[in-house]
Amino acid sequence: MTEGFNIAQNIDDDLKMSKAFEVILEDSIADKILVVSEAINLMDLDQISNQDIKNLAKATNVDGGIFIIGPDRKIKFSDIVDYVGWEYPKGHAMDPVFNGQQETYMEAVRADLIAGTLNKYGGMKLKSNGYYVQIGINATTIADLQNEFSYNNILADAEAHEDVIYALMIDEAGLAYAGTESMLDIIYDDEVTLNATQRVLLGQPIGKMTKLALPPMMFKFHIMKMKS
Repeated sequence: MTEGFNIAQNIDDDLKMSKAFEVILEDSIADKILVVSEAINLMDLDQISNQDIKNLAKATNVDGGIFIIGPDRKIKFSDIVDYVGWEYPKGHAMDPVFNGQQETYMEAVRADLIAGTLNKYGGMKLKSNGYYVQIGINATTIADLQNEFSYNNILADAEAHEDVIYALMIDEAGLAYAGTESMLDIIYDDEVTLNATQRVLLGQPIGKMTKLALPPMMFKFHIMKMKS
């Protein structure tokens, strides 16, 4: 079972590495959003134009949009001129800033509400009375990384190993949710599997079965079965 454990360990290492890289990428984008927002905070909004915002976006390599928002929640200036006049709906992620509960905000990567492109958005309240800025930066690199290191893709690589019969991830109830397609959505509730699952949750050794936890997602496991 040593070979099976090594494969499982490699999967765990790949997932941890990709998650760490994803966090670094997303944090760097968030930092850039705040830096450009602060730069806009120094501008005189009475003297700016859409062309000024276009120039700033080009100079700072902001590719997901810069939006100067008025007290009425409508975009007043932007490098994407077609968005000027668009009103932020109630329930938008920026509401805590609009409502005065926060000075800044940051979102997870999501699709643009209009164009559908994957961006990371954040923004802040500006010193000019009642004005705000939201900035989007293209985040397809993060999405590509998530796809490349998705559970199914990584387990497919493991399954391609000549000694692996199947490769699955199961939750604490024994339900297979990623891996060998023909074995998904099945609950593996045999005593050995469930005991191994619970022992991993408790941080205990799992004996001969090659199952490996993925901290901090403690409910996820790799299951490998080697050919005899």
